Amino acid sequence: MRRTTIDETGGASAVEKILAAADPPTAVFCLSDEMAMGAIRRARELGAGVPEDLSVVGFDDHDPAAPFGLTTMRQPVRETGRRATCHLLDSIADANGGETHETAPVDLVVRDSTTPPWA
Repeated sequence: MRRTTIDETGGASAVEKILAAADPPTAVFCLSDEMAMGAIRRARELGAGVPEDLSVVGFDDHDPAAPFGLTTMRQPVRETGRRATCHLLDSIADANGGETHETAPVDLVVRDSTTPPWA
């Protein structure tokens, strides 16, 4: 079984399958902005309006998200990477240390790829 990639190609492939369902959803949340952009492009190629028929949300708020009009979850990517590296180095230094859990802040940045659900 082929896995969906977390890029534009993966987003396009996933949304094609989603829209082919008997009762497709009205919204999708993608694992990355790139995946969301691929999903939007493919949905429009298939004749689905975004956001009229399908709302799409990405994750990261990378630079292309704003000009693309992508609603996305903004996360502090560099800070999250820095913190993950610190946790990894700490765990290597202390092999008997326990698991570390940390919550990173995210913000919803609403743009043109979403609309309120309809009844």
